[in-house]
Amino acid sequence: MEELMGRTGSRGKGMGVLLLKGAGRPDPAPEAAQDPCAECGRLRDAADRCLAEFKEMEQNAFRQGGAGAAEIFQAYQAILEDPYFLEEMLERLRRERLRAEWVAFDACRSLARCMADSGDGYLAGRAADFRMVGGALLRALAGENSVTEAPAGQDIVLAADDLSPADTISIDKSRLKGIVIQQGTTSSHTVILARTLGIPAVVGVDGLLERCTPGALVLVDGDAGRAVLSPDAETLTRFTGALRADAAHRARMEASARRPAATRDGRPVAVRANTGDCESLRALEMDACDGIGLFRTEFLFLGRNCAPTEEEQFAVYREAVTRAGGKEVIIRTLDVGGDKQASYMGLPAEANPFLGLRGIRVCLERPELFRTQLRAILRASLFGPLKIMFPMVTSCPELACGRRAVESAAAGLRAEGVAVPDRVAVGVMVETPASVLLCDRLAAEADFFSIGTNDLTQYIMAADRMNQHVAALYDAAHPAVLRAVAAVARAGRAAGVPVGICGEAAADEALAPLWAAMGVGELSMAAGRIGVVKAALRASDARALESSLPGLLACRDGREVRARLKTRLEEVTL
Repeated sequence: MEELMGRTGSRGKGMGVLLLKGAGRPDPAPEAAQDPCAECGRLRDAADRCLAEFKEMEQNAFRQGGAGAAEIFQAYQAILEDPYFLEEMLERLRRERLRAEWVAFDACRSLARCMADSGDGYLAGRAADFRMVGGALLRALAGENSVTEAPAGQDIVLAADDLSPADTISIDKSRLKGIVIQQGTTSSHTVILARTLGIPAVVGVDGLLERCTPGALVLVDGDAGRAVLSPDAETLTRFTGALRADAAHRARMEASARRPAATRDGRPVAVRANTGDCESLRALEMDACDGIGLFRTEFLFLGRNCAPTEEEQFAVYREAVTRAGGKEVIIRTLDVGGDKQASYMGLPAEANPFLGLRGIRVCLERPELFRTQLRAILRASLFGPLKIMFPMVTSCPELACGRRAVESAAAGLRAEGVAVPDRVAVGVMVETPASVLLCDRLAAEADFFSIGTNDLTQYIMAADRMNQHVAALYDAAHPAVLRAVAAVARAGRAAGVPVGICGEAAADEALAPLWAAMGVGELSMAAGRIGVVKAALRASDARALESSLPGLLACRDGREVRARLKTRLEEVTL
């Protein structure tokens, strides 16, 4: 038996036989080709095969994890569909007269290195995408596919130096019981996908490959960030008992999701669901949530050749509002740019897209696109309570322009004889340092705030969550992030503006009582986290915790915050 320690990537426990991925394949060497034209044909065929596989994986990911999971595979497709990417390799084949394996390997490796060394967080995050595509091309050239072959009828734990989302999605979710990775970050695409699918994962396990024995039994404890290889009988018995306890806990949390959330001192908190596509929308159990706190609309615009029409959008927004059954729905307007690109929109190539044309900036830059979306949203607002939220707001003029666009779209509909409500609430997604610093001014003009902790944490900490070198800095519990949330909550209370959180930090049950103590009245998250968060809120005392806020905000780092918060929660729940 051997215990290996790493970091928590995705919580939960699981066990299965170890399947070692990607071991033993040597890097190709530059080898002369007899027929460059034949090599060009081989590379084109390999690219076509990979593209078809990625499209199949996208559909599989969508069925298992919704639009967010599927988006990962759209990025791979975009690389292969870029004519310059393939043409550059074909030109090298003709010029250098080398075999396709070496050219594909060297081209993708060089691009990945350039991006990783660029100093730009976005580009560094894309390096893994090019490594993934390069590996897929090599497998296709060898006559293999990108599907991970798993032993029939066995539960599997995947282990590797690093894993791609394709490795994860290609195994039946019911059989994939855990992931253990030697490299990787807690915010890599693979780990995000594992969390979406509810698969326990441990990352950063030094020396993993040296100790792995394929076919051995592995216990994965995502909560503790550890894996146990070939456990002894006593350890296996304890772990099996822990698995049964976890299953019972999940059942209790599912029941908990159907009960209202309020702290022990009577402070109500609305717990809502994040969604953004018809598939996950239809899977939502509305009895378990207080509405939809974030309906992402960009997935209507991605993975297609043209923008969706007003009627297409209206049908989706109406379905969301109707399915909510009278509960509130917050629709975020188009948020492309950054890591979400729609090729048909012709957005400019930017050195740092996360600081470029994205969010409301795109909408104001493309008024007809914005107008079409707002018309569809306004028409859907007749079917139930609905709010409009603008992403990436950094100034009051941006909010004012967005509000005028809503009013103009409403006036246009009325002029056509289409009934629309007299007024629809318009709010701001607070996800930039500028919107935090201006929150008192924005509160005078916005109808509500929803804090997007994913980007807010990234911008405040100047730490790209996809960059393993700075991943430890990306922590929503860091005092700098907490102070930002507290400032927005204070401004909201002073102006009578509701404040919610819709980023991943809303789903952290350890932090949920802290958000309530700050005065955050709405939390929106992945549906699977609702029961856990509601239970944590009901067990806490917001008023008692409120007196501890100054001390928590004075902590040195996120680790100290979590430790002191845990101690304080234990004290006030005795």
